[in-house]
Amino acid sequence: MTNSKAEEFEFIALEAYRFLVCGQTGKAQETLAEVYQQLLTFTELLPADKVQFLAKLFTVMHNAQEKNDLIYLADILRFEVLTLIKVHFADG
Repeated sequence: MTNSKAEEFEFIALEAYRFLVCGQTGKAQETLAEVYQQLLTFTELLPADKVQFLAKLFTVMHNAQEKNDLIYLADILRFEVLTLIKVHFADG
């Protein structure tokens, strides 16, 4: 995985974050779909322990979406998911 893919993911994740915190649910949902799709491709490149952690984050994110807690969802995306991807691909 090139660093450019991680940078592209960061851009999309931060865009989704902004839409979520601004309450732009339509745009947030569209962007989140792209975030989730990219995360699926990252799972093939992550070690098993990070994939397991990401799976737990998916559950938390899903629950936040179900409760319509967009701020919590945004925070998990920005401070947990994005950090996981950035740290892993910065090391690798």
